[in-house]
Formats: sequence, structure tokens, C-alpha cells
Amino acid sequence: ATTEQEVCLLLARFEPVQFILVRNRQQGRSRGFGFATFSTAEQARAAVACSGQLELNGRDVHLALQQGSRPAPEPQRGHGPRVGVNRGNTRAIFIGGVRKDV
Repeated sequence: ATTEQEVCLLLARFEPVQFILVRNRQQGRSRGFGFATFSTAEQARAAVACSGQLELNGRDVHLALQQGSRPAPEPQRGHGPRVGVNRGNTRAIFIGGVRKDV
């Protein structure tokens, strides 16, 4: 089974400041995707440039720049700064293809 820590380690070389795995509210299980925020747009773009080359537990991990003007999800207290999304300078990415048994 894939763990949240393994996803963080996969992205570590791009220096994310926050990772949020989206979970089912009733059961607390992973929905198979999440979001990461970075200190700079360059770090986010570098991570996305490797999309298609990243694999985790036999599955290809898909990365894409988060689009839209809404802010990234609010982090829990003590888990890094809130990072907003800006269309031309986004620092947030979508992470798909994560095993649902995380």
C-alpha cells in the first residue's frame, strides 16, 4: 500500500512546502489524488515537467498545474503557509494516480 509519506518523498526533490491528500469524509480513505504547494512557481513547473516520468508502487503519477483563481486549501495549523493560486504564477499542483489505499 502507498503511504502519504511515500508521495511526499517522491516530490521531495522539488521541495514542496505542503501536501494535501484528498480523503473520503465518511471513511477517511484516499480518493486517489491530492495537491502540493511550493515556495516558487519554478519549483511547481519543475515538478510538472517530470509528469509521466514518476512512478509510485507500479502506478504512473500524474502532475498538473492547478488552474483557477481560488486559493489552495487551507493548511492545518502548524503545517506551513497558505499559498494562493495565481493563473500566471501558480505554485500549486494537482497530483493524480495515487493508489486509493493510501
